[in-house]
Amino acid sequence: MPENDWRAVYAAAALDWGGNLKASLRKKGSSKFGYEITFEVSFKKSSPEAVGLIDEFCTDLGLNPKATIDERDEGDQYVVRLTRRDEVREFLEVVFPFLAARHEQAEILLEDVFPALDEGRHRSAEGMVEVASMLDRVQERGFQRGGSHKKYDAETVADDLGVDL
Repeated sequence: MPENDWRAVYAAAALDWGGNLKASLRKKGSSKFGYEITFEVSFKKSSPEAVGLIDEFCTDLGLNPKATIDERDEGDQYVVRLTRRDEVREFLEVVFPFLAARHEQAEILLEDVFPALDEGRHRSAEGMVEVASMLDRVQERGFQRGGSHKKYDAETVADDLGVDL
């Protein structure tokens, strides 16, 4: 990325005020403890230009965004997603200095979650519960749309794995 690329500020604002940042657990029977950690940064807008700018910015960063169109009767929605951990991390590292509303979420991911995964802490039952607790903190500092609640929180994971919180 060129120094002072204004698109980093644009991408941060887009994430703050309409993008989606997810970090969660889902059941996966083939994984060691039955859970998989998933990440996603996504943008969904009716403006192809706005989403196209994010797509181009991500591509210029060397990331591989997934772009799709949700066709609807009331108008198409253009979507760009990053779902690989390394790509979500790199994107957040670039936009982090400019985030406002999502700053705390990104900080927990960059300073706690990603380093814990790099160290392999999720490869033990206790470590998986520790990472689940970090993901709970990410959610607590995020936006809840529609009153949704995380299906797999640290308490559920601890109970499932027989680990004390």
